[in-house]
Amino acid sequence: MLYIISNFESALTQFIFAGLQRDDVRLIQYHSKPATLAGKLTRWLEVQFPKRRLDWYYPAALRAQLDGIGPGDSVLIFALGNTKDMVLLGKYLHGKQVHAFLWNPVLEHNTPQGIAKALERLTAIEQLTPSIYSFDRADVAQYGLLYAPQPFRHMEAGDAPAAAQSPPTDFFFLGYDKGRLPLLMRLKQAADTLGLSCHFHILPDAGKTYSAAEQAMLSTGYLSYADNMALSQRARCLIDIVQATQSGATMRSVEALFLNKKLITTRQLALQEPDYNPSRTLVVDSSTAIDCQALLHFMQSPFVPASDAIRTEHEINTWLNRFI
Repeated sequence: MLYIISNFESALTQFIFAGLQRDDVRLIQYHSKPATLAGKLTRWLEVQFPKRRLDWYYPAALRAQLDGIGPGDSVLIFALGNTKDMVLLGKYLHGKQVHAFLWNPVLEHNTPQGIAKALERLTAIEQLTPSIYSFDRADVAQYGLLYAPQPFRHMEAGDAPAAAQSPPTDFFFLGYDKGRLPLLMRLKQAADTLGLSCHFHILPDAGKTYSAAEQAMLSTGYLSYADNMALSQRARCLIDIVQATQSGATMRSVEALFLNKKLITTRQLALQEPDYNPSRTLVVDSSTAIDCQALLHFMQSPFVPASDAIRTEHEINTWLNRFI
């Protein structure tokens, strides 16, 4: 049996694992952040005794689930990386066959403090298990990790119903600014020139000052993952602008793969991916002008769907085989 420990109340995790169709997998819900001050204090106290199981912090139901993991079972810690969580889980998973999957790059912020925190998190996971997987090939090479692609799920009719109030569009982007706004503005200008439509839902960064032209591009209000999928289905092409610390395939690129959408990305390593096809993916430079003719050619070229074999590598039911 494979036991997966994660926060399955997260919208994206919940969506992906809703496609699970296996009898040899059990899900264990894990809340990483204590909900109360008393919870924070109890967790802090228990972490001070990393070698002793005190049973102070985890509720009885969670302790029972962890105790139910047998010696022949496997465990996957999915998208958890808090240092305190690793110490606590280590008390209950000692001697078990444990794997971990990192759903973010090891280094999320390229600052001295960010580097120190990233190495602290990775060290805590390494103390729990040497079997650590990442979707980011650069992290795999730099930190000696194992590679696993981004997981996703096949979608059936009705899984993400089209947004009835949203007309079809050529380009769709959803996310925070995070330095992406200049490229999105250039892309919008190029699309307008070519008579193509855009639906950009760009949320402002906290505390940042924007010009009037930039403010005109910004949106307000959070969109759920269901909204994201509905709007993605209504678009011909999804926009993927990666952060400087990420080189692995993003969730946006996997969404495009499963939704049969074109993709514009700034991730240069996309050109080296086995599923790369110029009819599906256009790689652009975030710091240069948009080539309108190249953009028009890309949008007018017939779409060649990816093979089922490529999607199978990401599909959650087969993706889990590596951990069993």
